[in-house]
Amino acid sequence: MKLRIVDTAIIVTATAFLTIGCSSSDKSEEKAPPPKKMMDKSSDVTVKVVKKTHDTPHWGYDGLFGPALWGNLDPSFSTCKDGKSQSPIDLVYKKPTSTQKIEFLYEEGPLAIADTGHNLLATGTKGSLVSVAGDTYNLVQLHIHSPAEHTLSGKSFDAAIHFLHKNSAGQILMSSVLINEGTANPVFDQIIKNVPTTKKKVEKSGVNFNPKNLLPAIHTHYDYVGSLSHPPCTEGVRWIVLNTPITVSKEQLAKLKGYYQNNSRPIQPLNGRTVTNY
Repeated sequence: MKLRIVDTAIIVTATAFLTIGCSSSDKSEEKAPPPKKMMDKSSDVTVKVVKKTHDTPHWGYDGLFGPALWGNLDPSFSTCKDGKSQSPIDLVYKKPTSTQKIEFLYEEGPLAIADTGHNLLATGTKGSLVSVAGDTYNLVQLHIHSPAEHTLSGKSFDAAIHFLHKNSAGQILMSSVLINEGTANPVFDQIIKNVPTTKKKVEKSGVNFNPKNLLPAIHTHYDYVGSLSHPPCTEGVRWIVLNTPITVSKEQLAKLKGYYQNNSRPIQPLNGRTVTNY
């Protein structure tokens, strides 16, 4: 699936009756300007809208295209360096003082996968949504980072799955499931064994899956406002980071790292934001 950005350029062509005096370096040869004429109000003005397309600016996870330079790669990425509410962050443990109801109402459906060139991605199954304190968001897609981007009181994890949701107003809620090496996960296996050979193209795998089977049994979590953790680093994203990891086998991790083993953004400053542990 190739992402594209559409820009609109406005070209204005104006044809009007103008009177322009001739100029000369010798003032003695200058001629008096002809009498002024009123501009013809019927001047022909044509406005043409031209749409042009270009590829999304190239970015990556190392070298000159890596996270430290994302904000310089394109004006649309400026928030990556100028933003004050960026993700990921280190989530420092604080004893919960209250609870927050969260329900993952995911449905089984066809597994469609893409290798985006930045991560492995699966599209959301029809009817899948999450409800947080009564607010509902539809599951759009999920993708995998290795290692995990968020840390818990400085502790890092082998990988993480990010579930991207949107509500009817277009607001984004991202939930993150941390992963450690351990017992194999059969649904994770479905993803890594059905990755298309062609990059940037979503393909149906021919099997069904339920994203719910990629969640831990315990849903205690951290809640904070941050950003997309990749360009354009859009802020105003609500993050729900589940603090109980799931496990995948050593072989499954090795298979994942065969595709991507360092597609994670470094920890960003908290800048005074509030993080709540539920």
